[in-house]
Amino acid sequence: MISDPVKPLPEGNDIGKLVGGNMATATSKSGSHAEDEAYWRENHPAQNFASGASYEDFHHAYRTGYEGYHEFGAEGKSFEETETKLRERYETEDGSPKLPWTTVRPATHAAWHRKAGLAK
Repeated sequence: MISDPVKPLPEGNDIGKLVGGNMATATSKSGSHAEDEAYWRENHPAQNFASGASYEDFHHAYRTGYEGYHEFGAEGKSFEETETKLRERYETEDGSPKLPWTTVRPATHAAWHRKAGLAK
């Protein structure tokens, strides 16, 4: 587990490359997206919605949730208010998704709410 998920990574850290992230992603009040990726990579197997699917199958859904919170939730919008945009983003970015929205929605929702809790 990450011991301090709120502490941003120092400049020049290559952890994003290790977990498949983009080092150009923004750092928010609650930490970097590389930290979010590392958290979900480690904790994915324990999620009840994972049902034997790999982290890689859900990676885009988690990213949609925490990046969506950074974009919309930080403005005070709820997950439910932005779900249509999040779903469209999940279904159109990065090519064809591996899993349908109905399967990954809980992962996107969990990543959004985790990010919201860290931002407080």
